[in-house]
Amino acid sequence: TGNNVGKYNHLRWDVSHESDLSHYTLERSSDGATFQKVADINAQNNSNGATYTYQDDIGFISSPTFYYRVKAVNLNGSYEYSDILLIKIDKKSTIRIAGNPFFSHLSIQYNHPVAAKMKVRLFDMQGHLIRLDETVIQPGSGTYSISGLSSLARGTYIAEIWIDRQRVVEKV
Repeated sequence: TGNNVGKYNHLRWDVSHESDLSHYTLERSSDGATFQKVADINAQNNSNGATYTYQDDIGFISSPTFYYRVKAVNLNGSYEYSDILLIKIDKKSTIRIAGNPFFSHLSIQYNHPVAAKMKVRLFDMQGHLIRLDETVIQPGSGTYSISGLSSLARGTYIAEIWIDRQRVVEKV
């Protein structure tokens, strides 16, 4: 079994009986076909069964889909695979501008499941680009501030915010 918690996928597998096992190899794939080793976990060789857990750090991976399987490797080198587990992460962000109207800085609050590039563009009402900021946000919730805006003339502006392929446009 498994589930996503922010930048980690928490994985767990239960074994009812172990005998003559060397280790388990946890493997991950983004397409369900090509797997790569994530970790080797020593087998307990418990005849009464055992529970194994692993926290896979996925904060650096931009894929919204993760496939996992466990390879049980015997002492003689033979092995057997578990069923494949799929964990899908909703990549949709929440984005909102805080403190509108603004004076000297514009604050953008966000929540995003994976690390991503965020682009903020500020336009005047004639469509002229006033400011462009780009940053990389980390998974989870955060606030990004654009400072140095006190020299702008009073008035209405358009803020356009992109995180991955999601776009938010708001008058400020």
